Amino acid sequence: MSDEKDMHKTGWKNIDLPPHLKKAREEQERLNQEKRDKDAAEKDLKFTTAEEYMNQQTDESD
Repeated sequence: MSDEKDMHKTGWKNIDLPPHLKKAREEQERLNQEKRDKDAAEKDLKFTTAEEYMNQQTDESD
């Protein structure tokens, strides 16, 4: 299944596009990467916050 997705992605990259479409595709890829990075950062923040919360609970019980 993942091979089909990869083939689909690489198949479109091999097509020679006009400059304005290449620029649009690159811009979309950049925005997608920024979104993935932001989502990953938010997950890390939530995990850290939860970890800190658990540490606070442990410290209070001592």
